[in-house]
Amino acid sequence: MFMTRIAVIIGPNKGDRDMEGQVGGHDEYYFFEPMPDAAQWLSENNPDPLIHVVEAACGVYSGRATMNMYNNGLSSSLGVCTDQARELYSRHDLTHAGTLEVDVVNVYEYLTGCGVNEITTLLTDAQGMDLAILKTMTPWLESRRIQSITCEADGNLFRHYDELPSNQVADFDDFMQAFPWYHRVDAQTSETGSLNLKWILE
Repeated sequence: MFMTRIAVIIGPNKGDRDMEGQVGGHDEYYFFEPMPDAAQWLSENNPDPLIHVVEAACGVYSGRATMNMYNNGLSSSLGVCTDQARELYSRHDLTHAGTLEVDVVNVYEYLTGCGVNEITTLLTDAQGMDLAILKTMTPWLESRRIQSITCEADGNLFRHYDELPSNQVADFDDFMQAFPWYHRVDAQTSETGSLNLKWILE
């Protein structure tokens, strides 16, 4: 298992995080990024044919959806920014800046269609859709085909986006209890009310 080291990064934007430090050293990469300018930047700066840039948001079903745009760019989402989040981000401009129609893919269906049947590293920063996306990968979790998982979650008393399924830590924990071979090793709180949760296959 894990003969080819595959990294799947959902919501990388332009790789402004320490991308190399988090997912460097893999054989093949899949980046899922719905923002056209960011997807273009990723494509232009990652010409290796084993780095696949998919210009699409990720969700439960494949199709088209409306993304809400916010002025800091990084907070654009299929959901609607909450007043709670606006207050926390008060030093930033979270003015609604319109909408954008984007492609949406079910990551599990997309990757299996590409012949991928296991993931070494899964990293999601999906603006409120992280748990919903992880649930679509249940067949791989059941068969222990994801080695490392890192997802951004809302704190249990915080919600970044309305009109989306729950993305709270407690609901991640409830879901992952079905897969006791995964051990949660990290819960790093950020200044934005998020927690970066990490599980490792034991």
